[in-house]
Amino acid sequence: MGAERGKIRTFLGKRRRLHDDAKLARTKLKILLENVSSGVAVYQAVNNGEDFIFTDFNGAAEQIEQVKKEDLLGKSVLEVFPGVRDFSLFETFQRVWRTGTPEHHPVSIYRDRRITGWRENYVFRLPSGEIMAIYDDVTRDKQSQFAIRVGEQCFHAIADYTYD
Repeated sequence: MGAERGKIRTFLGKRRRLHDDAKLARTKLKILLENVSSGVAVYQAVNNGEDFIFTDFNGAAEQIEQVKKEDLLGKSVLEVFPGVRDFSLFETFQRVWRTGTPEHHPVSIYRDRRITGWRENYVFRLPSGEIMAIYDDVTRDKQSQFAIRVGEQCFHAIADYTYD
């Protein structure tokens, strides 16, 4: 009987440590996601991947997209960001959800009636079956690149028409 109690205590101790470790990992992940400068959005697939519903959205994403988390949780990505299909990110969501293979969605411009900007996304499937997009707003970088190109073209045009 004593050996059985010892096994039970050992089992319960391991189980408690696993629970504590999982709780600590969730806490660390939450702190990381709330303090990272990249936008993070988590989605649950509905209707066999025909749509995706917001289940989480971090503070950086709120700033990037100029929308509050509480205004979009439980809503369809197609409803909140109607340009997501034209942006081709929606198809990336579907593939990642189906295959479980993470994908990089290259820098592309997103547009709808509310917001426009250049975004770069990394999408992967979580063990829960949800998908997560971690993304950056690279609009300022693209604008800077454009300004540099325009400046270079102006310089070359002036130089070409200037006599030695």
